[in-house]
Amino acid sequence: MTKFLTSLVLCVSILLPGTLFADEIVQFEDMPVEYTMGDNTYVGILVSEDEYKRMVDATRELQIDLALSQATLQAFQERYETQMFLKDQHIGILEKEVQRTDTWFYRHKGGIGLAVGFIVGAAVVTGVTYAVNQPSPGL
Repeated sequence: MTKFLTSLVLCVSILLPGTLFADEIVQFEDMPVEYTMGDNTYVGILVSEDEYKRMVDATRELQIDLALSQATLQAFQERYETQMFLKDQHIGILEKEVQRTDTWFYRHKGGIGLAVGFIVGAAVVTGVTYAVNQPSPGL
């Protein structure tokens, strides 16, 4: 008889779910917590497991976004430095060109060309006039 009662109690306890005897599950809400240990007082927020998982997922997403932003920033900085280096080289070349061409002759080449043109033109006109007005030897 004892074996029968023991097996009956065992079967009933296994077959009946434990939720029949438990209270209704209430949603957990975050709550502030204060804990004192010796002279030190610690303050925090007690969060549910679901909220903690959401916070961990959000932290992971933010870390991924941060890593992506840092990689993008580094790429832009490298590109900026490369462009600045190339522009500095180009400016150096242009400065050398300005120094090389900053001579009296280069600054006054238009006026010199005009004067030389008038002199050559006058010489050509004089030469042509002299050649045309030469008496023919046989006439």
